[in-house]
Amino acid sequence: MSDIKNIVFYELTNADISTEKKLIMSLDNTTRKQLNDIFSSYKTNIIGMMKQINKVSGITSSQKMTLSSASKLLSLACKIECFIQSKDKLWNVKDHIETKNEEFFKASEFTKKINNDTKNAFNKYINLCGSIYPKINETEKDKLWSTLQDMISHIKNYNDVLESNGLVSHTAMKHRL
Repeated sequence: MSDIKNIVFYELTNADISTEKKLIMSLDNTTRKQLNDIFSSYKTNIIGMMKQINKVSGITSSQKMTLSSASKLLSLACKIECFIQSKDKLWNVKDHIETKNEEFFKASEFTKKINNDTKNAFNKYINLCGSIYPKINETEKDKLWSTLQDMISHIKNYNDVLESNGLVSHTAMKHRL
């Protein structure tokens, strides 16, 4: 498992997102529908996690405002853009998610690295999760990890669909540079 301090995150430009969308649009209708289902489930996972976090006792009014702001941004965001903007960040820490490594949320290194773009609702949400993680009970933690693992599964399915069509995600390639 990689050390969180050594993970590099790249903020995507509008051109990156546009290139990834063009890649998706180049696929046949059946494949695009398959990807659309992945995007829908992924966004549903994020919104579900936000609802779960909102119910945590001990969450401050400031944290509720951050959550509300991130929720509004995500609800307005196109599900494709929501997926594209966050998938590589989660994929880069998939080992930590798959093993339920609590340092994933506790380590300020992770939140510092994804916090470059504070307009990004996903970044706001992950930062909020990091700050309230110690306050949530074991059942809530299990739900959070399960949802994150489900999101990793959606990303894997997306990558598999592209690969089966002889393609590679543009944004994933950017992260490998």
